[in-house]
Amino acid sequence: FGDLGLAHRLSLTFRWSAPIHDAEDASLSADKRFARARRLIGSGSYAKAREELAAAILELGPDDRRQTLYHELSGSIAFKENDIRKAKASYTEGLSLAGALGIKDPSVAAMYEGLGSCLLAEGEVSYALKFFRKAHELDPSPNTGRLIEEAEKKLKNRKN
Repeated sequence: FGDLGLAHRLSLTFRWSAPIHDAEDASLSADKRFARARRLIGSGSYAKAREELAAAILELGPDDRRQTLYHELSGSIAFKENDIRKAKASYTEGLSLAGALGIKDPSVAAMYEGLGSCLLAEGEVSYALKFFRKAHELDPSPNTGRLIEEAEKKLKNRKN
């Protein structure tokens, strides 16, 4: 049997903790994480985008205006994954927070557009149109403006 005799040992270790990131990831600011999450959403990497958003929100205080961006991007992920209920909840929470903080910027317009798109997906055409109009009032980003125009064209085609 040699030096070991009949004894054999196997050892296995599991760690139940957050994933280990490199030093570069640990030093990223919330703004950089939001930008990275937006790129990941654009490329269809929703799970990784959620990780970035989760890390970004930990750096924000309760009255930080960027929390609306978190809700906008979370809603966008849920909508792209066809989880309309979750998307509506994210957009609604973000709009409520924006109202409480007095925020009227492109991320708020994007949330109105997102909520309108959710309502349109549920067949609530007239209600969706109200949210698209509200998004127009808030000076949306060029991308959000394009999405609103596409949705309005769909609505016109449905009526014809």
